Amino acid sequence: MPADFEFNIDHRLIDMAAWDHVSIDEFVDCFRRLNALPGDLTDTIEYIDLGEASFLSISHQGALQLAAEYEHLLDRGLRGIVVYAPGDNTHSTVTMIMTTLASIVGELPSGFRIVRTPVALSKLREYLQQPPLDRAALTS
Repeated sequence: MPADFEFNIDHRLIDMAAWDHVSIDEFVDCFRRLNALPGDLTDTIEYIDLGEASFLSISHQGALQLAAEYEHLLDRGLRGIVVYAPGDNTHSTVTMIMTTLASIVGELPSGFRIVRTPVALSKLREYLQQPPLDRAALTS
């Protein structure tokens, strides 16, 4: 499976990674397993590392599926997502997914960013406390 996650309950952090050629099925499976975690996710943040993903095969229809899964995570208290998407394909696909999510749930909280350089897990909360300069900063 080219996508998986670890949930560190003590630090309220979901560390997800995907590698190789990643399809919608792998992502949906991952997010369904996340949604099956017991309890709330209040103040939890998620880091998605796509640095090893060679290609994301996700259409607009797939983005709608992912948005529905994310909507459940937001309802359970997820407060931030940082997606490391260094490649052009991964970056544009993640931007499309985030745009789709925003169109469904409304304006995303400020803790949602797409980055081309990795962020250390220990620095995620500090990084998300810095406000983006503008909408373009969401995809810096």
